[in-house]
Amino acid sequence: MKIQSFTQPIENIVDYRPWYLKRGEKWYLVEMQEVKMRGAGVVALVKNCNDRDATLPFKNLDIGVLKSQLPVLPKGEIYWSDLEGMTVQTVEGKTLGKIDSLLATGANDVMVIKNGDTEYLIPYVKGHVVKNVDLDQRLVLVDWDTDFQ
Repeated sequence: MKIQSFTQPIENIVDYRPWYLKRGEKWYLVEMQEVKMRGAGVVALVKNCNDRDATLPFKNLDIGVLKSQLPVLPKGEIYWSDLEGMTVQTVEGKTLGKIDSLLATGANDVMVIKNGDTEYLIPYVKGHVVKNVDLDQRLVLVDWDTDFQ
């Protein structure tokens, strides 16, 4: 089956084992027989799944790996998964909500912050917009005008 990898660089997904696939809210361990680069993409063969039709239940599922499998980041860098769920507060002390997800836009990453029906899209630009990230307190401090959503 073809894999859409969000690792940086894309080929890093080939080295991670085991894989977990997410169906609904639950993660399932899936044993891969082979994962390799083919051209500019990634292909994978699920163990004991030798028929293309047998891979259909795996279509459009998220792939996860254990955090312990990931490399230690240089000081000051943070994995997106560490940011998700963190509370975002302005430098004036107003709580905007929690980070629901992040988007890669090319120029910079964007935090999607949700608070009920309100959603903020705030660029993750350290120093200029993002003033502080406190992993222990699960708090991101931003310099952001709340009129911009």
